[in-house]
Parts: sequence; C-alpha cells; structure tokens
Amino acid sequence: MAVREGQDRLRKIGRVIESGAALSTEDREFLSIALIRIADGGNSDTELGVKAKRGERKGKIIKDTVKVRRLAMGWIAVAKMPEKEGGLGLSLEDACAMIGEWGLQAFGLTEETLRTYWNTAGAYRAADFKLRE
Repeated sequence: MAVREGQDRLRKIGRVIESGAALSTEDREFLSIALIRIADGGNSDTELGVKAKRGERKGKIIKDTVKVRRLAMGWIAVAKMPEKEGGLGLSLEDACAMIGEWGLQAFGLTEETLRTYWNTAGAYRAADFKLRE
C-alpha cells in the first residue's frame, strides 16, 4: 500500500470514529492489531501503513501548484500596483513579506519562494490572469 492510500485510510477511520459511527470489522481489526503492535514496540508508520519508501513524500499535498503560483503572482502584481490604480503600492519585498510565512501565510509559500517565482515566472506576473489555460 502506498503512503497516500494509508493516509487516506487513516483519515477515513478517523472521520468514522469522530462521527460516532461503528467501524467496519476490517477497519476495527486493522486498527486494533496496529495499536497492539505499536504498544509492543513496533514502528507506528509501518504498522499503520504510512511508512514512506525512498523518494516517496508523506507531507501534506498542495493541490494545483500551478494555480497557487499563478494566484500568488497575480496577488503580488496587484499589491505592487500604485494605490491610484487600485493596488496597494507595495514593493516586491513588502508584498512577499505580507503573504509569506511570517505574514498572512496566504498561499503556503515562503517569502523567498515567492520572490523566486516572481523573478523567474514572467508569464504569471500580471494583475489580469486566468487560472485555466
């Protein structure tokens, strides 16, 4: 089982438990065996089916990364516009700081990443943009 499948299964089990509904026999057996093995010293990732293989990611998935990048670059473009044109009149540094990891954390990107994207993704640097091609 891939890590993402294991994570999805655990989320599903968690939602069932949270709702107060009864677990299926299969999920109850899986969870009870895994918890007993973990209590006996087993590796929790292995027992719960979420041990990542080499090169496999198990962190939170950022969906539609291109859309996130376009949206972030569009926001920066508007933020950099003069106030009289409807923007915020911010510098690139200030705009990135406002939505970066120390600011609003609006797009889940660091200030450095935002600046890098701005400087390398010329096609996305427009106040008027589309999220679909």
